[in-house]
Parts: sequence; structure tokens; C-alpha cells
Amino acid sequence: MKKINPEVHRAVANAGLPLKQIRSRTKPWFQSDKTFETLLELNIEENIRKAGGAAEELLIVDGEVMASAIMRGALQVSLWSSLDFYTRKRLYCKYTNAAFMTAGNIIEHSARRRIQTRSIR
Repeated sequence: MKKINPEVHRAVANAGLPLKQIRSRTKPWFQSDKTFETLLELNIEENIRKAGGAAEELLIVDGEVMASAIMRGALQVSLWSSLDFYTRKRLYCKYTNAAFMTAGNIIEHSARRRIQTRSIR
């Protein structure tokens, strides 16, 4: 994403948390003294470097691993905020079935045929 649009990349990276390691654990299935058993453990940077080639070239930029953990809602807000006002207006109209726009507000028809006005700024 950094090569496509560095500003959007920075916004998404700031909204997420750097991802260094993946660990999958479970409670023991059978009687055990351990609280958890590890199913999978991966060091992201180490595995990218092992893969080498294009993976390493694209996923490690300026010595920084391009991997982060982000919640879907935070990702959507970051991407939406990176769009210019008129693109947001067009997308909002498309996905809300808006009838028409006026003065920065969207006027749409609801299922009950009453008209609703919402600001999209």
C-alpha cells in the first residue's frame, strides 16, 4: 500500500498496531498443568526474510515490516477519511440509494417514502 499511496498507508498504519508475531493457543484438551497449549507461533519478520525474493522486497520497506493488525471498523474509517469530499459524496449516494443532493446534504427516500436529510461531512 505504501508504494500505491504513502498517505493512505500512513493513515492505516497509524490506526493499526504493528504486527510482529502471531501466536495461536488453546486450553489443554486433556488434563495438564499448563494453562494453554501453543498451536502455532510465527515471527512475521523472520518468516518474510526466510521467504526472501519479492516477499521480502515488498513487505520490508526501509527496514520496517509492512504488517499491522487493525480492526475492520478502524480500517474503514482510515480509508474513508483518505478520500476527497466529492468521492465520498458519490460513494455515499451509491450505497444509500440517495435520490439527490443539495448543499452538502444528501436527501434520500426511505422505504416508507418519507424524506430524510443527512449531512455527510
